[in-house]
Amino acid sequence: EETLIHFQEKFYNLHYSLLPAFKGYMGMQPIQLAYDLNCQYIGSTIHQVTKEVDGGKIVGQYVMKKSGDIQNDINMIFQNSCILLLNITSILSNDTILNIPLETNDVFQFQPALRFNTKYFNDSFWNEFKDF
Repeated sequence: EETLIHFQEKFYNLHYSLLPAFKGYMGMQPIQLAYDLNCQYIGSTIHQVTKEVDGGKIVGQYVMKKSGDIQNDINMIFQNSCILLLNITSILSNDTILNIPLETNDVFQFQPALRFNTKYFNDSFWNEFKDF
């Protein structure tokens, strides 16, 4: 609690659901719950960390329509959550990390809009992470 007070609005959490849905669940549990409850849309949220679990101010979200293939959706949510995290980091740093053109994407939905081109995040890029 003391750390949160000292670093107020400096800690962020990446949560694999569209908060406020599935607060308090960890890892991929929210995606499984979304499947179990037949949710049509799934995604991830980045929010400020507060004393209330998953209750901080939402600073970004990624949303996609559920495909019906949970493993595919887990991979898509992971990959696009990484991109969302990079985008939020760029915004919070006043774009001192990235200085590249904004790209919009018709398939995936990010809020706030991405501030960079995602063309380098291809299959080859993501395959580098499979061994981790």
